[in-house]
Amino acid sequence: RAINKNQRRGRPTNFWSLPLPRETKNYVPRLMAISQVIANARRYNISLRPIPNRPKLKRVQIGSQIDMAVAAELAGISIEKLYHYNPAFSQWATDPLGPHRLVMPTELSESFKTKLAELPAERRIQLKRHRVAPGESIGAIADKYQTSAEAIRLSNRLRNNRLKAGRHLMIPVASKKLAHYNLKPYYQGRSKKSGKIYYRVRRGDNLWTIARRYSVTTKNLAKWNRMTTRTTLRAGKKLVIWKNKSGASRRYAKSKTKGHRRYTVRRGDSLYMIAKRFRVSVADLRKWNSTRIGKYIRPGQRLAVSRPTT
Repeated sequence: RAINKNQRRGRPTNFWSLPLPRETKNYVPRLMAISQVIANARRYNISLRPIPNRPKLKRVQIGSQIDMAVAAELAGISIEKLYHYNPAFSQWATDPLGPHRLVMPTELSESFKTKLAELPAERRIQLKRHRVAPGESIGAIADKYQTSAEAIRLSNRLRNNRLKAGRHLMIPVASKKLAHYNLKPYYQGRSKKSGKIYYRVRRGDNLWTIARRYSVTTKNLAKWNRMTTRTTLRAGKKLVIWKNKSGASRRYAKSKTKGHRRYTVRRGDSLYMIAKRFRVSVADLRKWNSTRIGKYIRPGQRLAVSRPTT
């Protein structure tokens, strides 16, 4: 883009002439300087320690999903080290859809593979039995157990997100308390004064799921990042989210005329999820919205979520 910009203006297109961010502009000269120092170490009176020309890390195929705490124990390293070698994994377990591999020090790889082969399959991931409550959605269950809807579908061979009340599901759960994993937060940086958040897109994300997580609208999220609501996100892209900026949506709004708090139904919501969010019962929700709620709720519907004020 910088080259094209200079071409349009009739300016030189060599690296030093390009309009680039300061960090990018400084990166190349620094890299060139380091390469010159290494190539002429004796000239600059620098003593370089020889490094064996062999890989320090090895990629190990694990075959299926595994709890990161279990993997760290098998490898004989701390869980912090395992995440350091595998920064793509930001959950308590590896991705259920793969890639099914872990990076670790070469000298530990053979021992890890031997111990992994001896580990019973059911001990790779712990499963907990869960009975589906009336109105409960797969998203709400995933949130409750700090896992993903995708992992629940795979564990229970579900073709879609439809659940029947009373059905029992096997839910993948962490073997340790979540604090043990020292997981990175969803956001990469935050300015408390401005409410600005930088979010790094992960595999499987889309504008709707990110907007819902931060209680903003997809329209605003797209606008803040100069894209459309139909833009496909790629993993690794950094998004800007404004939490306190005018235009950011709220979960609910107060109605001055009737004294109710009102909530706009979002895609994926269920009465159970909304009732749990506002600490009310599903029966009360139906009572307060008897003229609005039929067999199903629809995205965009506005529901009363608390009793009228007196």
